[in-house]
Amino acid sequence: PYFSFYNNTFYRSGLNSGSPLIFDYSTTVGISHHCTVMNNVFVECGSDTTNPFLGFYGRVTGNTNFVADYNYAVGTAGGFTKNWSDLPGTQAHGLTGVNPSFVDASVLNFIPQATSPLVGVATNLNSFFTKDILGRTRGSLWTLGAYEDSGFGVIQLRITLGRIGGGL
Repeated sequence: PYFSFYNNTFYRSGLNSGSPLIFDYSTTVGISHHCTVMNNVFVECGSDTTNPFLGFYGRVTGNTNFVADYNYAVGTAGGFTKNWSDLPGTQAHGLTGVNPSFVDASVLNFIPQATSPLVGVATNLNSFFTKDILGRTRGSLWTLGAYEDSGFGVIQLRITLGRIGGGL
């Protein structure tokens, strides 16, 4: 109960279950309630990435105060459309079946390019937080997922490895 998932990027998560997020019933705390899933990106998630009803979040009948919207989900090879229809009342603004245009997903760079359909379509959550996972400020138009768009389509990082100390 009372869980919120905002602006995450899930990649090949939940491969041993139907979905990376499952809101279910527990014998100790009862049915899940007051849960929010907003502005997230789900890429090739779940145990069957070709199944249009798996790979984002699952919930049991009876969840109360469950809110899910402004999420993006895509299956295998970036082109398989997901289906929110089995989750009534959710995803009025959700995206699926479009290329997310990441900088380079093959090397796990999930920053959306400036031309990505994920850019500027998320709901503004400035009342909760204002920075992305890299510490970049989110403006008034938010991007879906953990990363704000690069603005340039490419970010380069230089890492220099060296040895510390006087070992052999």
